[in-house]
Amino acid sequence: MSAGPSSYHSGNESIATQASSSNRESYDYLPLTEWCSHTVDIIRKQFTPETAAFLFSLSRKPAPLRDHSECAQTRKGASLSTVQEPFAKLQRSRLGKQILDSVSQFQKHLQSLNHRNDTNLKPGIRMDSGFNQYAKIIKTQKANLLAARVRKGQIPKDRAPRQVLVHQHMNSYNGMQEKLARSPSDLTWMKTTIVGDPYPPSVSSMATLKKMMINKLALETQHRGSYLLLRTIVPPIIFSAVMTVVEDEMGNVTTFSLYQQEIEASQPSAEILKEGAVIVVKEPYFKTLGSGGYGIRVDHPSDVLWLDPDDPKMPVPWKPTSTKINKSAEQWKKAGNALFGAGEFNAALEKYFEALKSSPTPADEEILHNNIALAYLRLEKYEYVLAETSFIPNPLARSEKSLYRTAVALYNLSRFDESHEILEVLVKQFPESVIGKQDLSRVKLRLEEQMTGKYDFKKTYRDAKLRPPLVDCATFSSRVAVKNTNGKGKGLFTTRGVKAGDLLLCEKAFSYGCREPAKGGAKSTTDLGMLLNLSTNTAIMDTHASQIANVYQKLLKNPSLAPPFLDLFHGSYQPVSKEKVDGKPVVDSFLIERIISLNTFGCPTISKDDIHHDNFVGSSGVWTLASRINHSCVSNCSRTFIGDMLILRASGDLPAGTELGFWYVNPREKEENGAGPREKLSQQWGFKCCCTLCLAEGKTPASKKIIRKRIMDKMMKEGTMSPQLLSDLENTFPYPPSEAPQYDLFSIYYSLALTRYEQCPAVNSAMKFEVSLCVFKALFTLGFEFQGVDIRTGRPTGHGIAFAVKKWGAPIPELALAFKILYVAWKDLEVPVQALDGVREAWKVAYSMVVSGETETFAEHCSKFGELESFLENWRLS
Repeated sequence: MSAGPSSYHSGNESIATQASSSNRESYDYLPLTEWCSHTVDIIRKQFTPETAAFLFSLSRKPAPLRDHSECAQTRKGASLSTVQEPFAKLQRSRLGKQILDSVSQFQKHLQSLNHRNDTNLKPGIRMDSGFNQYAKIIKTQKANLLAARVRKGQIPKDRAPRQVLVHQHMNSYNGMQEKLARSPSDLTWMKTTIVGDPYPPSVSSMATLKKMMINKLALETQHRGSYLLLRTIVPPIIFSAVMTVVEDEMGNVTTFSLYQQEIEASQPSAEILKEGAVIVVKEPYFKTLGSGGYGIRVDHPSDVLWLDPDDPKMPVPWKPTSTKINKSAEQWKKAGNALFGAGEFNAALEKYFEALKSSPTPADEEILHNNIALAYLRLEKYEYVLAETSFIPNPLARSEKSLYRTAVALYNLSRFDESHEILEVLVKQFPESVIGKQDLSRVKLRLEEQMTGKYDFKKTYRDAKLRPPLVDCATFSSRVAVKNTNGKGKGLFTTRGVKAGDLLLCEKAFSYGCREPAKGGAKSTTDLGMLLNLSTNTAIMDTHASQIANVYQKLLKNPSLAPPFLDLFHGSYQPVSKEKVDGKPVVDSFLIERIISLNTFGCPTISKDDIHHDNFVGSSGVWTLASRINHSCVSNCSRTFIGDMLILRASGDLPAGTELGFWYVNPREKEENGAGPREKLSQQWGFKCCCTLCLAEGKTPASKKIIRKRIMDKMMKEGTMSPQLLSDLENTFPYPPSEAPQYDLFSIYYSLALTRYEQCPAVNSAMKFEVSLCVFKALFTLGFEFQGVDIRTGRPTGHGIAFAVKKWGAPIPELALAFKILYVAWKDLEVPVQALDGVREAWKVAYSMVVSGETETFAEHCSKFGELESFLENWRLS
């Protein structure tokens, strides 16, 4: 991780100032001024759990700290001795003062944030236009955008000369190299991306385009019907884009930015647009830069073609001067192998292709195709691998390496049945192949997961400890299907009847952004970034902005993976009609941005470990099946995460053909700045919720809502929950919980259960039954129905009737803890074993629904009763 907030550097200033006035623009590596995970790590390492819990509770309050000691004395539910001791320790140390200052600064920032901390929400921290430097960036960029539109269509006469552009670029290049060399090895970089006016990718065939020159380019214009032939004349720099300077055949020069590229660790920028590369840019977009200069901007890399030296379009003066005379296929192959060993896979491919042109022997030709397949494997171009290994059509005639690389490519395309077939051939033809047998066993596990939904969750937890936490698993989806809905587009439905807690879906993410940097490597780039949208005046700090380039490259490399993703909801955006032109895929980066923005889920790395919610900005991903689930304030399913694996379970007994729903915006959120949960749904997704809760609340008289708010405010302010107030509050809900959950009432009874549990002496059985009564009343407000318990007293009924849940209610995050408190209270009271076992079973089901997604770790969870006391301590402090 980084060395602290100040270590999120801004990149080279001379490049950062060339910010775009339109389209998607990068203010790369802006300082991260918010409370970051590094601060959380320091707190955990340097301070006691009590002090850490106190600091975490402070960071969630959207009000600035005043005098530290005053704040310590006024924390709700915290004794003076509990909080003064941490503050005293903190103020005595330099690090402690820095931490307190960071808390204070973060709280000030929270005043202008809509902080969304529930993992069921769309991810990120959303900021209004008053948020510090980001608001200034939005304001500046919008002004630039308006100014640029005024010049639309103009051909500039004041373009910078060649020597000036080259000098500026090389200063930036050298400055960045020096900064990288001086920066700490654990430095983490964060990117900021700005989205403005979209424009479509080129869908024109090269045969229909006419060549043009740089000096004819018009500002803020996509030059339909034309192409540019360009050569790079400087080494590239990579930020959110790969940036360089290019020339045309007449010697005209301009800056050039290529977006949606892989991170430097995956493919170095010097390999993407190396100096001297010759490219064709189809229907180029020319624009004004924020610095006042001009440049070509490519948001759709499918608009760029790299020319081979032998291409007829290659100008003679630009052809390489080195001669190919007397170079044999073997020499080209060795040159390619050397580059492959150095990790320069694209350069290695060039040599291998030259070798194929140099009359190799049949044996060498097969080796070259296998080498090319391996290079494509490293570049994650799995469909290209299959094209190379099919050089010999009959799998029975292929070499061991060819078969293995075919199987690996199919595996990574999630075509497990085909991978299994190839591996069966491999181990039969080459019985001594150890790796073949290992991968055959692995693919059999994937097929079993795919067919049965049975997973080795202990292994998935081990996978999720890696960075990035990509789990090796298959998707299980036979119990759900995508269908059309009435008025809501497509939705996800059950294909068979299921019981509460049954597994509905285990899905591997199509795209995943991890908030923590990948381990290994001298420098790292976190997926955490800032997305500034000029059209909506919003800023989102999360990880889904980083997924745009990742998804783009995935679709460009493996077009067969595109349909499930591109078919997702994308609002009013109109995609282009063609998927391929001249045999190459057409990929629209603005369509990808729309899909990701509207279909991304925020998620913890491991749900069961995310009990404290310390991470203010989490990871995120796109799951193409789960994204089909429509919003409902009354969820009938619940999702959890293990790395990039989403686990969906039924939260009640559901017949076949039931449409699944969970909330996008937490209906329990309070109104902020005039916007409640329903308003947020309308603002972000453009629809009005018509679930049973919204319909019931719509029919509730305004007078009852006013009384409800008045009572809730009184309870929160005075800390009193008298029987009369509780009765009055219940009367403000004209609908029964069996029709729609009463979330406000749940919060009151749940808080009362926690308070009573804390106050309850070990020997006071009456108070423990009061705890259980509060739990039952809380669950009743969610729509639960039970057998084997007297709901009026919280006691088991006995008479041979076992305790059981007759009807499950809304699956809220506190559900498992509520059953845990009930179990602990009844266990201390020595109720009949039959009743206690029933509660434990309900607890286990709730645990699988809202905590872990599985039941394998439940026994371990049960043994940690100390976690309940730890939770209550944190609850007191917050």
